Amino acid sequence: MKYLFLFSILFLISCKTSQLTNLDNKTSVEAKVVQMGLLDAYPSGLKMDSVNFVYAEASAALKMGDTMLIAIDKLTPKGTSPVFTVPVADFDQATITNNQVKYVTTAPFQQVVKIEAMTKSVNDSVFFATTAFDRIRGNAADWDGYNALLTWQKPDFSDLAYVAGTERDGVTSSRDIRASIQKVLTTSQFPNGAPYFKIEALVALPGNRLIFGVREIGESYQKFDYSFTLLETTFKLVKGAVQIDPNFKKVYQFQPVVNGRKMGIADLVYHAASNSLIALTSYEELGDEKTKQLTSSLWVLPVDKMQRGEAPIPLWNKGKQIEFLHKGEALALLDDRSLLVIFDEDRKDSQVMLSRKTVQKQPHQVIYVVVKIK
Repeated sequence: MKYLFLFSILFLISCKTSQLTNLDNKTSVEAKVVQMGLLDAYPSGLKMDSVNFVYAEASAALKMGDTMLIAIDKLTPKGTSPVFTVPVADFDQATITNNQVKYVTTAPFQQVVKIEAMTKSVNDSVFFATTAFDRIRGNAADWDGYNALLTWQKPDFSDLAYVAGTERDGVTSSRDIRASIQKVLTTSQFPNGAPYFKIEALVALPGNRLIFGVREIGESYQKFDYSFTLLETTFKLVKGAVQIDPNFKKVYQFQPVVNGRKMGIADLVYHAASNSLIALTSYEELGDEKTKQLTSSLWVLPVDKMQRGEAPIPLWNKGKQIEFLHKGEALALLDDRSLLVIFDEDRKDSQVMLSRKTVQKQPHQVIYVVVKIK
């Protein structure tokens, strides 16, 4: 009996120490890819019209219990949706078929344009999804749908709503938040705030802190610099509705460079056990959509390092920084040591290795990997 008791104690200790805890003093973190796969986000051959295929260009992911909520940044035909769920357990497979996909057709998900990031409060009670806030027209509402922060608390999305929602010419959006963001993105060139920026990451921290990651900052979508800039605000619940503080502040800035290529932030997730952010960054070469170079990397940024303005810690494997030859867009935490990375290949003719065979990714498919932190 005493041996059983001793075994139980040792088991509990091993479970406790297996958690990732203090990462603040590390210079690198070891990790490896344990699974690569293809997800059939839509039926094979699905088209928007008689000519154009539906491209599953993934942009955001969020673990909600046993399901993974995924968004793509393209319009889809009736009967489908740019937002859908897949069972979390399926990501231990090399292929996920379309019959495992459930499309979410709740109205705001169908109305906003290009969801770029999703997150949840640390107690899993409040959920958020954001667009890029990268464009707006002063006197017209036709671009207002690019400016939306959505929230919900019910797992069936029945209470899906806009944060700071306003309506203009029949279009509901969160466009007032864009001015709050622009106000803090000041530079010597743009003392009143950059005219162009792109939000691609969103993460909630303890204390109802909400961090927005800015990927691009510049004069226009054709003339910008890649960025790893973090902006912070807070949210609160008032009679069950989410309200956001309009006073944003810039809390962090870093320029990732991997193998000579400047990268921009692509997504963030909060790792509670180590009080750290895990960040996904990516690079996209300008040029031919079919052949352009795409890469991405992973980093760990302890919250204490973020607050001190220190560089994040790169994820390494066998003495080299991990660099995927795909454009990482979405990041989710599967468990304390496992990350799901989902890629957006745009229109590139990408290939993956599945069961030691080279497979061509099709337009309706999404590439993903599971990364295990050692």
